[in-house]
Amino acid sequence: MYSERRQPEDRSRFLYLTAIIDYLKSNRHRIAHHALSRTAAPLASRGDIQPLLPLINGEIADIITLDMNSKKTFVKCMHFDDLVAHFEGDIALNDSLARIQEEDLKDIHFIFASNGILTSKLLEIDYISQYPNVSQISFLEVRFDPDAIHKIGNPNIYLRKVVGQVREIGVTFNESPSGNCECGGKMMAGTYKISYWGKSKSLEYSVCDNCGIQQESDENAGQVMSFMQGLAAQ
Repeated sequence: MYSERRQPEDRSRFLYLTAIIDYLKSNRHRIAHHALSRTAAPLASRGDIQPLLPLINGEIADIITLDMNSKKTFVKCMHFDDLVAHFEGDIALNDSLARIQEEDLKDIHFIFASNGILTSKLLEIDYISQYPNVSQISFLEVRFDPDAIHKIGNPNIYLRKVVGQVREIGVTFNESPSGNCECGGKMMAGTYKISYWGKSKSLEYSVCDNCGIQQESDENAGQVMSFMQGLAAQ
């Protein structure tokens, strides 16, 4: 799937952005531009989008789209070599939201995507009241290896892997019946969903509000596989 010549330090990030773009396309986003793009998409020529292109610089956001409601969407994509957890006060998230507010943009859908763990302490904050220029915020946990996934030659299998390994995490949590984590933190019960082309499947899981360790039923993997079977027929 990867063919452009790029510097080694850009390659993994380019693959990561490409796979996230494919996920967004399968969820009715129209892509206008991304931070490593060498050519502008036709959508980028629109008068209301052109002024926003300088903001898609890898700092404020990495991708700009129009979502299924034609809302301008900024996507911030975090990628780490080691597994990390995001907590309340996350600098990358807060800096992006603050810059959007400073630019006096209106009615922005902001998506924060990371291959790290999104903790309940990060997700339960009311960001929209703090940053009113953002009218919608979504959180994605990305579980694919960008280098490995782009070696898949079959486009249908590739897309199933991408969609099946991106979770949109809900922002409402309750204390989990399983009690405390081994680290002493509280296990918080929440939900995530996988989705494509207007279809979605919600699943339950829990995350420690202290160390970020996650737990979920063994049945979840089977439910994901069953849900993804319909993707091949699209």
